[in-house]
Amino acid sequence: MAGYQKVSPFHMDIYHEGNLIYRHKKALYQSDHQYIPEHYLKILERKPRAIINAAPLKGEVLPHELSEFMSFASTGIKTTSW
Repeated sequence: MAGYQKVSPFHMDIYHEGNLIYRHKKALYQSDHQYIPEHYLKILERKPRAIINAAPLKGEVLPHELSEFMSFASTGIKTTSW
């Protein structure tokens, strides 16, 4: 048994060789959006200016450190002087 999944009313668990490797929380409402920022990295590498308006990077999706970085990047603060 290489990989399998277990589905419950609130989440889906993905297993590999008997070990839980990922738990995905299910949306409770049809209007809920669940963004996983890692899924968008390749696109954002090709279109770096899209970071400012990218829906997956807004809200409470990002860790605190990345949210802070995004706020600095969007305000255009320059920390170096040339």
